[in-house]
This record gives sequence, C-alpha cells and structure tokens, in this order.
Amino acid sequence: MTGPVTSRYDNIYWVRLFALLITAIGAIYFTILLIVHWRNINSNLMGEGIALWAGFGVIYMLYFHKSPPRKIVIDNENISIYEYFTHKRTIIKYTHIDTIRVFNQSSDTRRYGSISFRILQIELYSGEIFRISENDYINYEFLQYAIYEHIPHKV
Repeated sequence: MTGPVTSRYDNIYWVRLFALLITAIGAIYFTILLIVHWRNINSNLMGEGIALWAGFGVIYMLYFHKSPPRKIVIDNENISIYEYFTHKRTIIKYTHIDTIRVFNQSSDTRRYGSISFRILQIELYSGEIFRISENDYINYEFLQYAIYEHIPHKV
C-alpha cells in the first residue's frame, strides 16, 4: 500500500442523516408548541408528542449509536477512527486486533425483498468491537483489503 486509505461515504448516507436531522428539528418544534400551548391542547396530542420522541430515541439507538458518522484512515501503523459529532479519535494498533470477521447483515423489508450488505467486525483483545458497514462507505472493499493487508496472518 502506498499511502493511507481514507473512508468515503456514499451520498445516500448523508441524505439519510440530513432527513433524520430535519425530522428531529421538526419534533423539537412540535414539542415546544405542545409545552407553550399545553392548556389549549387536548391530552391526546401530548401522547403523540411523547410517542414521537420515543421513536426518535429508537432511531438514534439503531442508526447513530451503531454507525455514527466517522472517518476511517488506514495506514501502515494503525487504523484511526475520527467521529465527526463527538470529535473522538480512536487509534487501533494492528497488534491489538484479536480477530476480524466479515458477516452479512440483511434488512427485512417485506415489500421490496431482503437487502443484504457486509459488515467487517474488528475485535480487540480488550473486548472492544468496531464495525465497518458496506452500507455506509462507497470504498468498503478498498478499506477491507487495506486492513487485511496489515494484520498478522493469525487473525
């Protein structure tokens, strides 16, 4: 490998992220309206607001918690993961990697059939797990190859 390999997001990832953020802003606006006009609104609307926020909590747990927006840089010494929102930087040394495995993840969409994508899972000796999803990065194959090129053959 001649230089570091940097992850690149698919445009659809940013569209999903933007749509989710716009919807969250709408939910915040809706909740503020509920609080300001509490006495003039029937109680069913407040229940809808609570259900809406619970839905966003589930979306956060499924989407952002498992796959936060981040940049992955693979170089000769280590794998660096930079999270955009929290500005957290994680360095994974190749000698700290216990196992690497690739598995298929499928989404069950009954109307349009099953959609399957691959996930590269890096497990460290410390027990930490990092996942790289084919669904997020357009250069997933290149990232996977660059990681396999640097790990010891025992993995």
